[in-house]
Amino acid sequence: TDANSGCSSTQYRLDTNGTTTVSVGAWTTYSSAISFTTDGNYGIDFNSIDRAGNIETTNRGYVLMDKTAPITTDTIPAGWQTAAFNVTLSCSDGDVSLQRSGCSTTQYRIANGAWTTYSSAVSVSTDGNRAFDYNSSDVSTNRETTNNKYVLLDTVAPSTSWDGNHNTWQAFDANITLTCSDATSGCSLTQYRLDTTASATINYGSWQTYSTKVLVNYDGNYAIDFNSTDTVGNTEPA
Repeated sequence: TDANSGCSSTQYRLDTNGTTTVSVGAWTTYSSAISFTTDGNYGIDFNSIDRAGNIETTNRGYVLMDKTAPITTDTIPAGWQTAAFNVTLSCSDGDVSLQRSGCSTTQYRIANGAWTTYSSAVSVSTDGNRAFDYNSSDVSTNRETTNNKYVLLDTVAPSTSWDGNHNTWQAFDANITLTCSDATSGCSLTQYRLDTTASATINYGSWQTYSTKVLVNYDGNYAIDFNSTDTVGNTEPA
């Protein structure tokens, strides 16, 4: 606006950088609305000249554009773990070559529980294969698509049962079945060793990998030891 001789022209020049460092281009005569479509922090200089040739002191404004959601990374270890561990989440929004609004909040939930605002490393100490979901929002309220990961923890050895007649005399062959149970990573190996002495004195033979029923078809008092190992190496006491 100019109340006296009237405006003659308006010109502007745009920042070509997109960061907090301003690097303006050439002056351009203003004729229509200036479009900003690319994320970043852009300076814009502008002034006007009236019909008498008076030039306005240059104005500088800033256009802050952020249409892009942040990115969150995690430190979730791959595969089953045998000891409790921590998960760290890190949010990033923009980089040295392009300024965006910056991270605002990061949230997570475990096993579809309630969302929790992330503030420090998350301890995973409960056995199981559980979903771990997380995302972040920036200052411009862009929200990242939720990341869906899994935390796998197995600190407990498997359990093996048998169908023998413990400490009970029987008048028929014994076909012993060993059954491994592991609620988390799963059973990997079951093994056994048989007593080779028919008396109350125990003298074990070598360990054998269990694959089918163990047949005991000779008279005597025979001990049998057995245990199982799960897929992450937790081994049950014999």
